Amino acid sequence: MHTTLFDQFPREIVCRHAIRLPVDADRAWALVGNFGEARIGAEFIDRIDVEGSGVGAVRTLHVKGGITLRERLEEYSDEDRHYVYRVVDPGPLDFTHYLAMASVQPAGPHECILMWITTATAVDGRYDEMRQLLDANILMLFSAVRRELGVAQAA
Repeated sequence: MHTTLFDQFPREIVCRHAIRLPVDADRAWALVGNFGEARIGAEFIDRIDVEGSGVGAVRTLHVKGGITLRERLEEYSDEDRHYVYRVVDPGPLDFTHYLAMASVQPAGPHECILMWITTATAVDGRYDEMRQLLDANILMLFSAVRRELGVAQAA
C-alpha cells in the first residue's frame, strides 16, 4: 500500500474484532482472501463485481436495498494472509476516509485467528449510526465465515 499523508490523519471510527476458528489458516484464507468473494457478505450483499486483479482492483458491492459502493484493494499478501482496502465511493452511506484490513493468522496447527479492522470518519455527525453499521458488518462477515467453513456459531 502506498501510504500518503492523507492516510496518516486519524479516523474517529475504529471497529476491531478478532475470532478464533478451529480450521487451519490456509483453509480460512482461501475463503477470506478472495477479494471478490460474495459468500461471506451474503447477508447484506446481493453481488460483487470486480474490475482488475491484484493491488488496484476495484470491487463494486451491490448491497441489499439498492445501495452501491466501491472499494479498491490497496495491499495484498498471500504469504502473510492479509489485505487492506479502502472505500473510494461510499454511495449514500455517511462515512468517508474508510480504510480496512482483513487478516488470518495461524494459531497452532489446526486453528487460526481472523481479524477485521475498519476505520472511517462519520459524515454530518452520524458517528453512532455509522459505528454501529460498521461493527455489525464485521460481525455478519464473521458469522458467514463460520457458516461457510462449517464451524459452529459463537454463543
